[in-house]
Amino acid sequence: MRDAYAVDFTPTAGKPRQLLAFLLLNAGELVRVEDCISELWGATPPRSVNHTLQTYARTIRQALTRALPTERARLVTGQSCYRLVVEPDLLDAAVFERVSRLGMAAARAGDHHTAAALLTRALQDWGGEVLADVESGPLAKASVVRLRETHRAALEQRIDSDLHLGRHWDLVPELARRCAKHPTYESLRAQHMLALHRCGQDDAAIRVFEELKVILADRFGIEPGPRVMSLYRAIRSGDT
Repeated sequence: MRDAYAVDFTPTAGKPRQLLAFLLLNAGELVRVEDCISELWGATPPRSVNHTLQTYARTIRQALTRALPTERARLVTGQSCYRLVVEPDLLDAAVFERVSRLGMAAARAGDHHTAAALLTRALQDWGGEVLADVESGPLAKASVVRLRETHRAALEQRIDSDLHLGRHWDLVPELARRCAKHPTYESLRAQHMLALHRCGQDDAAIRVFEELKVILADRFGIEPGPRVMSLYRAIRSGDT
């Protein structure tokens, strides 16, 4: 949840914290009790699992009551299910996805100034790794993967929009850092190569490709994909 309050009322114990995270990932949706059990304990729940889960839910409800007005966030108990009702502007993920969708739509429409601005704003709201301090069970992991892919798509589109706007000089150091952090991301490598080429640094662009080729061969036994390969050949041949 967005850091709008000075005091942190998030449960500190692992399981209640994990349950809160799972409910937040499914905010507004009905979450079955059996799914909560699978998320927290997998196939080996404790004997008193229903009582334990109710205790965790009570802990979360008390934390929400202390932290926020009930009209902004509340945990509703239904027939064998829970529903965490939270105003969307309180959730980092919801805000990020809403703004990034607007940015992606602007890019598709060819408005790269708006796209770059919106996606920069969305990425600035991204607060690090998804559930960095919370254990993820089997059901939450799917949501974590989806959010990471959404973040990656937003980042790559923001860079593409900046390239459309001729900001290649500013992008070169950023892309060098991102490629070092994610050495097998071919899209980032292609963007780095293109930015270097536009800065007149074709030799450096070719080295970026050659490094990628070695890493992919060593780790996965594969060649770079068609996009990177085509860009490499164009740079080598001097195709402007």
